[in-house]
Amino acid sequence: MNMKKIDLTSGKELSVITLLSIPLIGSSLLQFLYNFIDMLFVGGLGPDAIASVGSASFFINLGYSIQAMIVVGGGIKIAHAMGSKNDKESSSYIGISLFLNFIIGIITIFGLLFLGNYLLAFLDLKNEAVQTNAYQYLAVSGFMLFFSYFNTFFIRMFSSFGNNKHSFYISAFGLVLNIILDPIFIYTFKWGVIGAAIATLIAQILMLILFVYLARNILFQKNIIQTSYRKASEIIRLGIPMSTQRVLFTVINIILAKFIASYGTDAVAAQKIGLQIESVTFIVMGS
Repeated sequence: MNMKKIDLTSGKELSVITLLSIPLIGSSLLQFLYNFIDMLFVGGLGPDAIASVGSASFFINLGYSIQAMIVVGGGIKIAHAMGSKNDKESSSYIGISLFLNFIIGIITIFGLLFLGNYLLAFLDLKNEAVQTNAYQYLAVSGFMLFFSYFNTFFIRMFSSFGNNKHSFYISAFGLVLNIILDPIFIYTFKWGVIGAAIATLIAQILMLILFVYLARNILFQKNIIQTSYRKASEIIRLGIPMSTQRVLFTVINIILAKFIASYGTDAVAAQKIGLQIESVTFIVMGS
């Protein structure tokens, strides 16, 4: 089944906006729930495990915040091309966005592998076990983010095509798979915190396979692989304001976490749970 393109330039405005926004909000919420589900399942291991996942997730969110410039900028340019019925132009922006995604993904993997401990050290957790588990979760999450970046972009790309239902279904599949795998890896295999990260990694890989399959008629065109400094700079320029806003928000939370860590890892766990709940409102508004 190939991905359908839906014309959003005609029809009643309210109906079009509703048709576009509801599945997009649902997909965004499902993506957000991955880390929250991990925290729920590792909760059985105690507050230190929650603190480990919570501490690592600050820097995972930082990665998403930086990558947002590709999601937002690329999504805007693809939507513009679709609105003007220029399929060649939209394919070009898709290809360039995917290439930029790949670059950021590779940087994220190596950055978290080699700098992860230094990033976590900034929080000054004062708990060696939490620090170790947080780094393990963060290291695996570097690879997870590589795939998740593409999934996040595909969700936005499908939105530009006016086709949000399929991305919602794929996101739901990934979340259900994560819910199934988490207890198996954490408790049955006794992998603990790192098991939660591996479960999310597997879910994101399978999601990407489904996205690529669904969009194969677009992704495997000859003109999809292009290089254009002008178009790449347009994507980055359009995405930087939103990305900067998200980065600043995340950095402030990291600084607050450093202060809160002086009260112990239980306080870090409590802060992260509160931030997860608060994030729901931003996701609904931002989508």
